[in-house]
Amino acid sequence: MIKTLIIIASLLVIFIAFNAFRLYRQNIKIPELGHNNGELKALPSTPNAISSQSDDPKKSVDPLKFKGDLNQSREALKVAVYNLGFVELIKEENNYLYFVFTTKGLKFKDDVEFYFDDTQKVIHVRSSSRAGVSDMGVNLKRYQAIKELYNK
Repeated sequence: MIKTLIIIASLLVIFIAFNAFRLYRQNIKIPELGHNNGELKALPSTPNAISSQSDDPKKSVDPLKFKGDLNQSREALKVAVYNLGFVELIKEENNYLYFVFTTKGLKFKDDVEFYFDDTQKVIHVRSSSRAGVSDMGVNLKRYQAIKELYNK
């Protein structure tokens, strides 16, 4: 009986260590992101991502509307994003912003991008978790918080 419990406990430890290592590797791998002719990268097949350019209704959100011109919109959006905290601006272009959010406890990283469409006067968004499958709605909640702060 004790040998069986030791074997089960050992297998459980191995399983947990393997999955923790797998998540760690996913979390540190920097994805290839950016935009091409106004299109942000496609979303992964996993449910832990949202985009204003997604055809999947479960992952689709509305783009944000410009507040004034492109520069005013970009600055207002940066203020909204920074107000959430635990964020780092990775790349800034005239019509593109790329941030990485890091969760408090487990230090999971989420990549959040914004493309400013000056013709349509909208800001497209893409938010995706690097690791795991489910984000328990974190990307959608973050988008909603950014949208609320931006629209104030």
